[in-house]
Amino acid sequence: MDRSPGDGRKSLLLQAALLAASCVFLFGIAGSNQGRRESSPDDQLLVADFVDGTGENALIQGLRQMLILALDQSPHFRIFPESRSSRIMSAMRPDPGQGMTPEIASAICSRERIPYLLIPSLNRLGDSYLLSARLVRVSEGRLQQSIVDTTRVNDKADLILALSDVSAAVRRAMGESDQAIATTGRVLEKSAVLNAEALTLFCQALALGAKKSYEGELSVLQQSVLLNPHLALAQLKLGELYLRAGWREAAAAHAGLAVRDQGSLPFKERHRALAIAFTLRQEYNLAREQYRLLVERYPRDPNVQVQLAAASALEYDFASARDSFERAVRLDDSRVDAYLGLCMAFLYEGNIEAARKAWEAAGVLEPDDPGVLATSGLIDIVNNDLGSALRTFGRIADSASARTNSRGLFLAAQARIYGGRFESALTSLAEGVEADVHRNDLDSVASKRLARAGVYLLLGDQARAVDECRQIPEAIRRAEDIARIGAIYAQARRISEAQDQLRRVEGLPDSAWVRYQAAVLLGEIELASGRPQAAIQLLTRAREILPGCRPLEPLARALVQARQYEQAEREYRAVCQQKAVVLFPPGGGWFMGTWPNSLFETARCLDSLGKKEDALQYYRNYLWVLDGADPGLANVLHAREQLKKSSSRKRS
Repeated sequence: MDRSPGDGRKSLLLQAALLAASCVFLFGIAGSNQGRRESSPDDQLLVADFVDGTGENALIQGLRQMLILALDQSPHFRIFPESRSSRIMSAMRPDPGQGMTPEIASAICSRERIPYLLIPSLNRLGDSYLLSARLVRVSEGRLQQSIVDTTRVNDKADLILALSDVSAAVRRAMGESDQAIATTGRVLEKSAVLNAEALTLFCQALALGAKKSYEGELSVLQQSVLLNPHLALAQLKLGELYLRAGWREAAAAHAGLAVRDQGSLPFKERHRALAIAFTLRQEYNLAREQYRLLVERYPRDPNVQVQLAAASALEYDFASARDSFERAVRLDDSRVDAYLGLCMAFLYEGNIEAARKAWEAAGVLEPDDPGVLATSGLIDIVNNDLGSALRTFGRIADSASARTNSRGLFLAAQARIYGGRFESALTSLAEGVEADVHRNDLDSVASKRLARAGVYLLLGDQARAVDECRQIPEAIRRAEDIARIGAIYAQARRISEAQDQLRRVEGLPDSAWVRYQAAVLLGEIELASGRPQAAIQLLTRAREILPGCRPLEPLARALVQARQYEQAEREYRAVCQQKAVVLFPPGGGWFMGTWPNSLFETARCLDSLGKKEDALQYYRNYLWVLDGADPGLANVLHAREQLKKSSSRKRS
């Protein structure tokens, strides 16, 4: 980019001074401060909308998001959250369509006691752009401003690159050292401009994302990376969007491309790209380490606290996840994802009352958000309110978004499986599979077919369970999905096919999670081969690989086959006691038939141990959960018969 020297520079400063004069008029600024003022990590900066002298609205909105991205690299202060400023603006009821003008931004600063306000401006000078920024210090109702940067550039690509210089100037004006600024890196390097149109599209995508137009953001980002595959910021953003949507293969591909060009990424995005790549390879400990590094550098950033919390949950460290989610909420009480994450952490810890309070806080912020609705249904299931859960999941399934609709169908089917309504669950899952195949959503196809296979196993129809597994796309590479396919083959006595899946798991990049899944699947194979003692050893070893992981229902089955009923009863009881973890484990892989079936198997173990009264209580609990189940289910009939016999004995 070219800065105008000599008289040109004086001309720019004169025009910037005229802009500053308008700011004096607007705010009644008491004085000016051209020097540095030391800020602290508790300081916050609100970025107003650009004062637009170009009429290029789409460009202006994208530039603001790029400027926020650049400023967000600083550990010296925090950007005031967009979600909070949007809610405050709605409460202030500005004119329809009015953005965050300098007047509105100033009012927000006064109301929220935000010490810093940045007012960027963009004007046209012939064929060039004039980019400037004013930093306003808000203190006890008085406003002090300084012009921190004024730049003239010739085209849009240079204009976007110039935002790195503007960001550095702002950080310097707030007291940050040149060394600290250099450490976090520029948000964009010259090497990023292999295609100016790609860079402009990326800015447009950021603006769409800020408006929560995620499908539009996805489409524009796809165009951007087609034009410039080495634009790592765009590749990273695509990876994050695909991961949020559950398209893991696409997410892994784009995150991998971002990691390939990580040298062009600024500090935060470089570590996030690595963390996402590790997560998708299921190396959760390495992903968590990347987020820990970010938290060390940015302890007051709610976003990195949420990311660390999610990584902790994937490692089944729910106490640490809860702590990080709570810190995120304290830092920014307008984040729906932080409240929902906190809700799930409480559910995993068995604190339903605290979970509901966290969910209610999320519901106040976004009552119609699909994530808020889904979490409401999960709480209902933990409380065994199946009717309410089905109504909630039905609302999600009615969504106009194909992805959200697919998710709703899956949740509704899982709820029906939980309640023993297998036939309607199979129908719902079949509808979802058809829609997912049409959209080429292979991950969703795999989840639904695995759930159908599990239902058929519970119904004793091994042939149809195997048929479902054979229709799962070979492209699926998640260790737990492959291991579940292998386990179904093993339980259906298709040992060679189960061993094929074991080889697939063992061929994945090595990690504790992959070794855990391989040990569990090998235990299933040994159990199906009639070697329960070998299965017990393997499954015990699996638990040692991931000590904090969920209780192992296959271990309980192996202990039953070995006639070790006392140990089996303890294992089944542990499954029953960790309801939320078993029903919807972190990272997915849900199959809700496992938990209610463990109630039944606990009762049978207690029966074998002669603990009749305890067994009867578990039979009652099982029937309570399966109230309204399909008639004729063998386990339901058996439980009712045991209770009937007990009543007859008591009467006689």
